Amino acid sequence: MTRRKAKAPRRRRSKAVSLLNVGEALAQASIVTNKFLGVGAVGFIMDAPDAPGISIRDAIKYPQKLQNKLMQTVNLENVIEVGIESAVTNLGFRFMRRALRRPVNQLNRQIMAPLGLGVKL
Repeated sequence: MTRRKAKAPRRRRSKAVSLLNVGEALAQASIVTNKFLGVGAVGFIMDAPDAPGISIRDAIKYPQKLQNKLMQTVNLENVIEVGIESAVTNLGFRFMRRALRRPVNQLNRQIMAPLGLGVKL
């Protein structure tokens, strides 16, 4: 009789939102939007009227304005700069997560978990 395969172990996905992941995503988005659109990620979404770059509202209302801005800013030099800055940011977050693993885990276990907010550091 043939042997049955063991079932793959079930993996649970954490339902909590990680503030470090949100911070890293915001940093990466800011790098791209600053280089190509002339405004930070928050300014792109929130549509600050005094911001010099393009907002998401402008991009939807005036797609030609977005296209013109991208034609001016997307070049090999900017793409390389975005790649380097993105890699450095990624390495920095990775290094700091590893260096601060114990304090972050302790904070999550002792403070965030009892609060039950669905947020962790």
